[in-house]
Amino acid sequence: MKRRRIFRFEDVWSRDDRCEELVRKNLEGPTDHGYNKVISICTLGDVFKEYMTGVVKAEIKRVEELLKGENIWSSRGENIKTYKGIECQRNNLLKHKDVIWREKSRKVLLKDGDRNTKFFHGKSEQRRKTNPIKKLKDEDGQWWKGKIKFERLLPNYFSDIY
Repeated sequence: MKRRRIFRFEDVWSRDDRCEELVRKNLEGPTDHGYNKVISICTLGDVFKEYMTGVVKAEIKRVEELLKGENIWSSRGENIKTYKGIECQRNNLLKHKDVIWREKSRKVLLKDGDRNTKFFHGKSEQRRKTNPIKKLKDEDGQWWKGKIKFERLLPNYFSDIY
């Protein structure tokens, strides 16, 4: 018995010009039940098959073979335009491949461990080291450094806002 794949909206689809309109069409369709709208959104996987890993890989290979072709390397002007067009297509495919794999690697990390993995703690620790608050300005425009001064300034700051 074949297992059904769980539908997941892929980030790379949102970069496609057709995505927004297709999602809107599926959500504004004639069905009035939420379940039917979700089922219609699941059909996006069929529409965006070209973004599947194997398809992207095969297309990159095909485009690279075109770039290696002898007729593209003649000195005529139209061949240069053709070469640049194919090269642009190859670069777009490589970007899609990167987005697909970045998203897949994150899914694997989230699936293999809970959200409190060592990896995510390391990322937050890294952000803490790169984004420290070194000084604060009070309402008089004077700059203050140090934990004790921060403890005095922060409650006043938030009480003024809220």
